[in-house]
Amino acid sequence: MLTASSYWSLVGVLLSAFSTCFLLNDLKNRRTYLIVGGEDTSERKVVIRHDRSPLLFNTIVVGVALCTAYTLVTCLVILVSAFELARLREAMDSWQVVLAFIPLVLVLIYVLQSVSVRVFARWWET
Repeated sequence: MLTASSYWSLVGVLLSAFSTCFLLNDLKNRRTYLIVGGEDTSERKVVIRHDRSPLLFNTIVVGVALCTAYTLVTCLVILVSAFELARLREAMDSWQVVLAFIPLVLVLIYVLQSVSVRVFARWWET
């Protein structure tokens, strides 16, 4: 039986798939993008290249990859428990649920940022 947590888990799996695609693209091109606010609160895109700042690039990519993997595993466990009627949800405390959604939010931010940089950045001032 599909419940609200099952639908959120499906969203998490799809989000993990999009995040993986963006991560693979960033790794292939050896660059990633960040959105930063300027002095007059206008947003601009910053390109972080592996050859210029490898530590920052690796930190971003590894951090997002770990959050993506954790989100995918957590969402798949919730989906499997929904179909097998395991007592996982009953055994989870509220702090564990919050802890499970922190990586989901980080992956969501990364995906939204990646989409907005690649789609809308051409209209921004560079």
